[in-house]
Amino acid sequence: MIGHEEKSIHYYKEAINIDPDFTWPYYNLGLREEEIGNEDAANEHANEALARMKFEFASNLESRTK
Repeated sequence: MIGHEEKSIHYYKEAINIDPDFTWPYYNLGLREEEIGNEDAANEHANEALARMKFEFASNLESRTK
């Protein structure tokens, strides 16, 4: 989505709406916000991604150990 900042932000937010526990849209949204100079938003999305990574990896481990 290089050169399409607004469109990519929209798509990442749509992905988050579809699956709020999926990590990567938060991560990618943070990267995009950083690229366009929105450091506060980038930091917020980075924190959301980190919280979900822990959930995602813990969930994966839980499912493997059942």
